[in-house]
Amino acid sequence: MLSMISHTFFGVVGMAVWFGSGIYASLVNWRILSFYGNISYGLYLYHWLIFMAFDWARPRFGKGALTEMGRAPALFLRLVIVAAAATGVSYVSRWYFEEKFLKLKLKPRT
Repeated sequence: MLSMISHTFFGVVGMAVWFGSGIYASLVNWRILSFYGNISYGLYLYHWLIFMAFDWARPRFGKGALTEMGRAPALFLRLVIVAAAATGVSYVSRWYFEEKFLKLKLKPRT
């Protein structure tokens, strides 16, 4: 099974690289992909912290509201809330924190 998943992942990544670098570049050159590409490092860093914060806050402030709607809708709602929060935190981090360090990297040393 793992071999099939690995081959599928390799195929998807290979097609994305092929499309992105050839005459089909317009198929993968979307603004939303560029946006998430710019904040991807922040998403990598912050998403787990936000999941943990949500899971900590839910029983304290939710009072069982998510459990009344059923497991699948509650998990989907959790995903949507955390994805939105992680996107916002990553955006703020990218443009107000990481960008300063990226500019330092580009400055010549004197």
